[in-house]
Amino acid sequence: MGEALRPDVERGATTCVVGNDAVAVDLAERLAGQTTAVLVSPDADVVADADRRGLDARLADVTDPRALEDAGASAADVLVAGFRRDERNILLAQIAKTGFDTGTVVVRLDDPDLRDAFDDIGVETVCVTSVVADELAGRVM
Repeated sequence: MGEALRPDVERGATTCVVGNDAVAVDLAERLAGQTTAVLVSPDADVVADADRRGLDARLADVTDPRALEDAGASAADVLVAGFRRDERNILLAQIAKTGFDTGTVVVRLDDPDLRDAFDDIGVETVCVTSVVADELAGRVM
């Protein structure tokens, strides 16, 4: 958990992780020591798990910009769209960039063919498919 923040992300910045699985909770937990991390999820079980870990977790309809705003996403310096579904992450990225004017948006991406769509709106991506394939190939080759 000792990873350093990127130079463009200040210690104490507000980071909003929006997701509904263990990856989102783990990410919020890793960031909590270096940023003001908030986890926003539509899944009550995910929010309860995060609460048990001592995280600031909020239940919200993540497809509704007003609900996201009420959950604190609009005040974030960094927003991570961390769902398994690319369509949901595209919607979140658009809300964050155009509705909230979030400085940095990072998206969990499954389909590498969609990278260009995110590049066009100034959003960073982490393609799970590519990362896993690279890691597996590295173990074999």
